[in-house]
Amino acid sequence: MTFKTKLLILALIPAVFAMVGCGGDSGKAYSPTVVDTAPPAVPYGLEAQVWDSGEVLLKWNINTTDADFDGFKVYRVVDRQMVELTPDLTAVNGYTDSAPAKDSLNEYRISAFDFTGNESGQAIVSVFVGFQEDPSLDPSEDDPSVPDDVVIGDKGNYTVGR
Repeated sequence: MTFKTKLLILALIPAVFAMVGCGGDSGKAYSPTVVDTAPPAVPYGLEAQVWDSGEVLLKWNINTTDADFDGFKVYRVVDRQMVELTPDLTAVNGYTDSAPAKDSLNEYRISAFDFTGNESGQAIVSVFVGFQEDPSLDPSEDDPSVPDDVVIGDKGNYTVGR
């Protein structure tokens, strides 16, 4: 081995140790930085139910897949306008929308977030919310709650049968 080869090898040894984290003044082991870019699983089992009050109850399955799961966000889309219903993340796997758009198709989207802010794809469900009236304020003869054999008089009297 020539003197130049030995000198080159001696010059490369500290560079190799620096790359793998051995030796030198740092005393720290080499640790590559891993950046989490993988989103959590898409929420599943999303269901919507419209209550008599006009509220929409949403529920879905909890996230048991991702160790770094941080929470859900709930969105409503009506006429191509998306509104974030939960500005803060929620770990709860349900939500009640107390002010859905009446006489409209309300589309709900749920997504999951992890600790680094990665957002999953969205689970989507749509429900039509009709205009809700209080039937006790204006009873009609076509009301299914009034049996056919009940006759309602004009002064509040009633008779069963005809």
